[in-house]
Amino acid sequence: VLAGSGTAASASTNQCDQGLFCVWTDINYEGEFGGTRQADSNWGDVFGPFTEFLGAGGINDEASSIWNRWDNYAATIFKHKDYDTEVICTPRGGKRASYTNKDDQGSSHKAVRATSTC
Repeated sequence: VLAGSGTAASASTNQCDQGLFCVWTDINYEGEFGGTRQADSNWGDVFGPFTEFLGAGGINDEASSIWNRWDNYAATIFKHKDYDTEVICTPRGGKRASYTNKDDQGSSHKAVRATSTC
């Protein structure tokens, strides 16, 4: 089980500490930043791990750059809340300055065992 809380701050890849799943609102790790140690079934939920990120609306449909620094898990981003319709899977340590035509489509994410194929 992954646990932790979200953070919000100015953009910089240096802020994505080991053990976090990090997102930025713009490509190339720019814009607003948020990082969490846990899965989130609804990025728009006011009480989710990205609560401080972009205020009450969370990060829903805003993420454009991602870095999965979870130690033992791949991370899957889904288009809809409740882990519905996979958009992209990022292996542990995987980093994407942009996930191209899928930018701004994430609404939830969860961990997948590192041995799973992305």
